[in-house]
Amino acid sequence: MEASVASRAPRRIRIAIAAACAVVTVVALPPHSRASDSDTAASAFAVRTVGLLVENRYAVAWRTLHPLHQRAIGGRAKYVRCELGAPITETAVSIEGVGVRDKRAAIAGIGRIRAKAVTVRVAFADALVPEGVPVTITVHVLRVRGAWRWVLPNASYAGYLRGGCG
Repeated sequence: MEASVASRAPRRIRIAIAAACAVVTVVALPPHSRASDSDTAASAFAVRTVGLLVENRYAVAWRTLHPLHQRAIGGRAKYVRCELGAPITETAVSIEGVGVRDKRAAIAGIGRIRAKAVTVRVAFADALVPEGVPVTITVHVLRVRGAWRWVLPNASYAGYLRGGCG
């Protein structure tokens, strides 16, 4: 995940969501959008994944992490332990897919590959994020053997490769 976040959102929250990356509302793409079936599916997958990450449900999110990133981390137990070391404590009130585009992205451990870059906006209920200041991130997702997979941010991937946490 790559973050591009509203400037007033606290840095700790921006980092937690970007590195990870109780939901009340989950929306894929606006109904008036003319997205392809692939774009709609990619958006729904990214929204679901971000929802799992902001809910600290890392063991479930692990299942759809790209297989090469799973191997680089060194196992689900390590990933869950690392991510729970700095859990997201804010409560998301909405998670919304607001855009999808095809992108040739440089993905750590994979190389330059065609991916879907899904822009996801998360709004929080907590006082740490001023009301009306959503956090916006870009999630790269790709198809692997017919299933959508998400990838770690390049810096997180590098941290895990060094034997630490992302």
